[in-house]
Amino acid sequence: MVYLAELRMQHGDRLRVHIDDENLSLDVVELIDEIAADPRRESAELYMCGPIRLMDAVRRYWATCQLPVYNLRYETFGNSGWFEPESFLVRIPRLGIETTVGTHTTILEALTEAGADMMFDCRKGECGLCQVDIKEVDGVIDHRDVFLSEKQQSAGTKLCTCVSRAVSHSAAKARGIPAPAVDGDGDLVGVPAATRPILTIDIP
Repeated sequence: MVYLAELRMQHGDRLRVHIDDENLSLDVVELIDEIAADPRRESAELYMCGPIRLMDAVRRYWATCQLPVYNLRYETFGNSGWFEPESFLVRIPRLGIETTVGTHTTILEALTEAGADMMFDCRKGECGLCQVDIKEVDGVIDHRDVFLSEKQQSAGTKLCTCVSRAVSHSAAKARGIPAPAVDGDGDLVGVPAATRPILTIDIP
């Protein structure tokens, strides 16, 4: 907001300001629908920065409207994910490695500390160099990268160890994300509430 006066002077009524505290939140659908309906839609560029969930919503609806992918410009500074971080186990059976990933530790850091020879570069989930194969997960993957496509993330076969995590089924259930079957009391069948997620992977 420090440049607001200058921006208003330069752009006049073409400038739109959205402030949550003043009930002027940005409507992503309305914004992108306006771009999609414009005759210049094929050349219209959108530059964005902000919370990962906002950027994800823009990316998803931009694709839904079939606007040119290369006209959506953004930079990420890490991904806060969809869940609060929780402790979980990560295993590489082929190497005999099993270690705990703490709430303030990444899979990459935990495995490196445990002696795994990991490949990595950006540490922000952008380059994909640290991606590994998912063999099994007792829990749900919280993909926090921007390297894998939505389709690749949904397939659940790979993850980027520098940012992505595993969370419990109960955390997923709380967010309304599909989890194992529930019983008549709404409890997850065969998944004790206190069970930590377990992620089994293999590395290149």
